[in-house]
Order: sequence, then C-alpha cells, then structure tokens
Amino acid sequence: MKCSSKLLSTLALPINPLSVQERNSLTISQTIYLRTLIGILLSQNISNLLKSLKNLSKSLFHTTKSEVNFSALTLR
Repeated sequence: MKCSSKLLSTLALPINPLSVQERNSLTISQTIYLRTLIGILLSQNISNLLKSLKNLSKSLFHTTKSEVNFSALTLR
C-alpha cells in the first residue's frame, strides 16, 4: 500500500515546464531525422513525377507514331 501511494504521489508531481526556447528548439538528432524524412518524401515525389513524365512521353510518342502510320496508310 505504501508503494502504491508513493507511486501516485510521484506521478502527481508536476513536470518542470520547459521554457519557450526549449520547446521551440529541436535537438540535432530531431533535425537530422526531419531533414532525412523530408528528403525521402521529396525523392519519392520526384521519382513518381519522373515515372509519370516517362509514361506520358511514351504515350505521346506512341500516339505520334500511330498518327504517322495512319497518315502513311491514308496516303497510299
């Protein structure tokens, strides 16, 4: 019983509040983590964009090639 009341009193103690500067500043490891995460997200977006452009260029080339073949057939 003494253990549990001591534990409860410990849990009830207020945590030392951080200053505004401490709350707003990131640690070096947090900054590195965030930069890495942002880099990964950007690289994935750029990769997806490049894939989309590649597919678009393929479809445009295919369309142009089909139009040329169609034009060649109609000229005959």
